[in-house]
Amino acid sequence: MVKVAVNGFGRIGRLVFRYAWDDPTLEIVHVNDLCSVESAAYLIKYDSVHGTWDKDVVQEHDGYFTVDGQKVTFSQHKDYTNIDFQGMGVEMVLECTGKFLSMKTLTPYLEQCGVKRVVVSAPVKEPECLNVVIGCNHDKLGLGDTPIVTNASCTTNCLAPVVRVIKETFGIVHGCITTVHDVTGTQVSVTHDTDWKLQRFIHVCISWFFCWSPLCPSTIHRPLWTCPTPRNPIFAVPDLECSISVPLPLDLPLPL
Repeated sequence: MVKVAVNGFGRIGRLVFRYAWDDPTLEIVHVNDLCSVESAAYLIKYDSVHGTWDKDVVQEHDGYFTVDGQKVTFSQHKDYTNIDFQGMGVEMVLECTGKFLSMKTLTPYLEQCGVKRVVVSAPVKEPECLNVVIGCNHDKLGLGDTPIVTNASCTTNCLAPVVRVIKETFGIVHGCITTVHDVTGTQVSVTHDTDWKLQRFIHVCISWFFCWSPLCPSTIHRPLWTCPTPRNPIFAVPDLECSISVPLPLDLPLPL
């Protein structure tokens, strides 16, 4: 069983915690976040979108909470290198802060903290990091030295498997992609007087295009991109329209 720590206990960190808790190959032993342990214990139990978790979560002490009686220690370090991962026997960290998105900021996990693998919840825009989409390039996992990996972005996971099938079967001449995307933690719903960039959504597009490049390199310059962002709480819904290379008969039956 691999001992795991979660760094960053926002939306993604808590969902990853819930999912990983039921994995028999993993043991979550530590959580780090700037919030209070009382807040962490409450929010892992109750979620307005995903519902109440079917586990018994109790804040036992300022330094830990329990899930079904199993202790999970808690810390509030802004600098993760101050956490004694090695002393806790942590082999893998789920990096969910959204703050450490470069190899320079992630390698201290390996070099200073003694962690063997880091799984990042957001894309890392450097070729040294493996951005993985199941169904497209997951066969690269475990090949060579890949201690830092990501699951790419939400839009990339939605589109890449579909585009791969269309591209390999029919070929893509050009296309247009529209994503209805949920609001993220760094975006505001009202005017921000001090930082206008917080009102822009262009970073969603950048993340998507970076992840797309190694997955479908021959189509990287062909899609057009728009990203309307209504104030929905949790989902991303991409729509793809494209022209294909192989002509299809007009009487082709449609699937029911």
